[in-house]
Formats: sequence, C-alpha cells, structure tokens
Amino acid sequence: MLHTVHKFDEDGYLDYWADLQDNDVRVLGSWSDAYSAWSEGEAPMVISFSTDQVFAAQEGADLAEHQIRFLDDEAYANPEGMAAFADANEPDLAREFMEFILQPDVQGEIAEQNVVFPATDNANLPEDYDELAHEPPQPVTFTYEELQGSISEWIEDWERQFAGN
Repeated sequence: MLHTVHKFDEDGYLDYWADLQDNDVRVLGSWSDAYSAWSEGEAPMVISFSTDQVFAAQEGADLAEHQIRFLDDEAYANPEGMAAFADANEPDLAREFMEFILQPDVQGEIAEQNVVFPATDNANLPEDYDELAHEPPQPVTFTYEELQGSISEWIEDWERQFAGN
C-alpha cells in the first residue's frame, strides 16, 4: 500500500486500488494466506518480498516458479531497525547488545532465518544469497516525518475501501 501512496500520491492511490479491485485482485488476511493461495494454485501471482527465492530455496522449491519482478524497477523497502532509548535503564547493556547484533555472523544468521536483507553490508551469508535475494534498483521509502500523522489515515481509508466492496 505504501508503494502505491508513493507512486500515485495520497490523492490517487485509492483510485489505483479501485482499479485493482475491478480486476478481481484479492487482499487476504496475511502474507501466509496470500503466499499459500498462490503456491496452491488459487491465485496466479502474489505480491511478496524480493527475498522470496531465498525462502523457496530453503524449502527446496522450484526456483523457476518463484520469479521476482519489480514494477518500474521500484519496490518498497522494508528496513528493520533498533535503537536504545534515551532514558533506557541500562544504556551500556543496550549498546553492547546492538554491537552483538551487528556482528557479521549474527547479521548473516538473522538474514537467513528471517529471509531478509541484513542491516549491514558485511554480513556472513551463503554464496548464493546475493543471487537469490533481489534488491530493487530503486528502493521506495518514506521518512518518519512523511509517515507521521498520515499512515493511520491512509490505512483506514484503504481498509474502508476494501471493506465497502
């Protein structure tokens, strides 16, 4: 949804979704529901993550059936982050934990287990990870300031549109 807000702005993204609805696009309850519908042949495609080939390879699936495509070379970036709060009870322990999490072996393990991109560029990953995890040429993101005060309204409007049809 955020990718469509970025592409069509907050005045046009719902029109885009209305066109998708007119074309019988289904929105299911979760990523697992959508991925299962696709993998069981109930849907011709699924919108998922650009690391899906990593997941497919881990499951022993036919990678030819798990192709990744980016619309206009774009995809919404889904970064994960962490930080120590300014008023943390044990800030030294928080910093120590962050140092641990950022180690190349740990970043590699997190990326493999969660089927995501690592937060660092020095993660220890299997040789085929870069071939299987596809980074979009143009990642789409919003700043915190852009999302603050808007995201709840965008989601509520989007949900109301789908609930109403």
